[in-house]
Amino acid sequence: MIAVSLVSLTVYWNYRVDYDAIQSLVIQMNPSALNVTFSQARFHVLLTMVSDKPALEDTQIIGTTISLVVDSIPAGKAVVPFNMRVGGWVYSDIAYGATFNMTGTDAQTVAMHSQHVYLMTVHFLAKNNLYQEEVTRNQTMTE
Repeated sequence: MIAVSLVSLTVYWNYRVDYDAIQSLVIQMNPSALNVTFSQARFHVLLTMVSDKPALEDTQIIGTTISLVVDSIPAGKAVVPFNMRVGGWVYSDIAYGATFNMTGTDAQTVAMHSQHVYLMTVHFLAKNNLYQEEVTRNQTMTE
């Protein structure tokens, strides 16, 4: 009976640590306009992820996509070409930069605005030993 209780307690603790690791991911997306003309608009988004409790939490970040909408016009989607890890004793914070290009009438429309409103979305699978979750986070910013 004690062995079963210890196994149950260990599984619960591991599951709880995994769950907490995913819930404590801090995600920031910082956009900037690289070049905006009437023929082309280029934007850069810097994605950073950190863990609130990095010593205990080793989280795999799998299949990350970043989407950008500028002034209500979709600027595209970028796929991070590799899987990442956050936290734990070995892995530190991560950062990834993605560039988005707009051309034609979309670029002309964006170029007419002196201030830009960005809607950034990041989507990925966060996975630990016993728990995993599809994560989608949105951030809106005006520049």
